[in-house]
Amino acid sequence: MSDPRRAWLVIAVVAAFAGGCGTSKWNPRHWGSVDTEVPSIDLIAVSPIREVPPRLEKGERPVLETHAGRAITGQIYGFLAGQTRFRFVPDLTVEATAARIGIQDEIEAAKALAAETGADAVLFGNVFRFQERVGTRFAATHPASVSFDLALYSVPAGDVVWRRRFDETQVPLSSNLFNAWMFWRAGPHWFTVRELAGLGVDRLLKTLPE
Repeated sequence: MSDPRRAWLVIAVVAAFAGGCGTSKWNPRHWGSVDTEVPSIDLIAVSPIREVPPRLEKGERPVLETHAGRAITGQIYGFLAGQTRFRFVPDLTVEATAARIGIQDEIEAAKALAAETGADAVLFGNVFRFQERVGTRFAATHPASVSFDLALYSVPAGDVVWRRRFDETQVPLSSNLFNAWMFWRAGPHWFTVRELAGLGVDRLLKTLPE
């Protein structure tokens, strides 16, 4: 029996060439980046992802589900637990330390967290939108929608050396062929918000500097 995900990907590739699409693989509006030369990193602390809700007009759906920041923070730890490049400070240690520090400025908070935990780098970020789909896996009236950014503060460099943003509202594959990678990774269905965020976390963290 053939793999339906493979079939979807083949259709997407054929359609992209037939429609004369450009050569860019990813939509630039989804990415913002800062990359500088990075000193060696061994131990990373993950600062709890902050929730930054936008101002809503009357009648608009809430765009941040409960515990959005915690959900993305947990997915980051899941990614780090599955790789061997970096060690990471335990989450409970970071949570207790961050709560004790209580600094609002992101960079200053990262510096203090690194000093308290002995980490070489601190991964931090913000979630702006974390909206659940309305419907089921195969019939959704409103798709999942996610927007967050991640940044890496390096202690030896004394600055942010890496920054990325993921901003995605799921659409049918036929409407945006640049998103074929999501269907290939997770299958042809309407994602939950946590599935979509997990794809984003995985995609961004794979670009962490060597």
